[in-house]
Amino acid sequence: MSKKSLTLSNYLEGYSVVQMNCIDIPIATAAGYYDYNNYFYYSFLYSINRIWGVGGEKDLLQRANDMLSKMSLRIEPHFIDSPSSLTAQIKRSIDSDNPILLITSYQHLFYAPDYKDYDIAHGMLVYAYDLHKQTYGVREFATFFVPTEVSKMFRGGLFCKLQLPDEILYNMWKNSNDMPRKGSFQPYHIYSIKRTEGSSNLLNYKCLFEYLIDHLDVGNNKFLLFVQNHDVSNYQENNVDQIFIGIRNQFFGPLIILFESLDKAIKEMFGDSDSEFTNELKTIQEKYMKSRDRMTNILYYNVLKNSQVRNVNDMIPEIKELDVELLSFLRKVIEYDRMSS
Repeated sequence: MSKKSLTLSNYLEGYSVVQMNCIDIPIATAAGYYDYNNYFYYSFLYSINRIWGVGGEKDLLQRANDMLSKMSLRIEPHFIDSPSSLTAQIKRSIDSDNPILLITSYQHLFYAPDYKDYDIAHGMLVYAYDLHKQTYGVREFATFFVPTEVSKMFRGGLFCKLQLPDEILYNMWKNSNDMPRKGSFQPYHIYSIKRTEGSSNLLNYKCLFEYLIDHLDVGNNKFLLFVQNHDVSNYQENNVDQIFIGIRNQFFGPLIILFESLDKAIKEMFGDSDSEFTNELKTIQEKYMKSRDRMTNILYYNVLKNSQVRNVNDMIPEIKELDVELLSFLRKVIEYDRMSS
């Protein structure tokens, strides 16, 4: 076979780097190749790991594999030592209907705004090859290619199709891997996302709902731990605004995924007609978002003043109380569902 292409969904209604990160998003998209809903299941599992550490504190590859295993999927690494071995492995994987994840760096993506500026890990998907043209089909974030006004029309990562000559793709990938990097992704490896034997453990949103109830640990809320360990002396004056943009993404983005997933679960269990539970969920969500916004502003204010002007210890009970309220609500919904069945 001289060429082949896999069909991957765009997930325009999905998530961007504001809610997730640029490695988990392509992994979720690759999972969605096997079942459209896998993208959202993976996103939900990502959110509860980021909020409460559900699934354990593991490096990214281990965490991704744990989440994918619930969909009977896994990430398999492949060592690459030459352009020919890259071509051979991509062809093997795509011929087997397995999307490929490449870990690169923004510093070596010539089409990225951060080209030659930041050595930050970045994931891209290879979904096609053409041996005659000597090109690969890559799915990349549309924010690199389209005007901001267009990308704002869609919330999802907007994975655009990009055709790259094999030499260019290899050099971008190899140069990225030549740089020392921490984490579980091994240098000079590419990763196929493939099926494993066995049936899926997460068949629907209700299963995710119950999984959260069984594993939510109020004392392990990551925002709570962040507040408890917050030290205004750890910030440099010239990058405070940029840091707090990242902090907001880190602690707000997963909440958006969480509550959207819980809303889908309730509608899956009871249909769109049950407004009581959906309205109660919206109320809890508003409490979370307003509370998180106010607390983040307090932390930001303290950093600007270089002092604990406002006492952060007052936040701790409120963070715990919100988690207890959410957990109580989830249990009530499941109990009602069981009694109605």
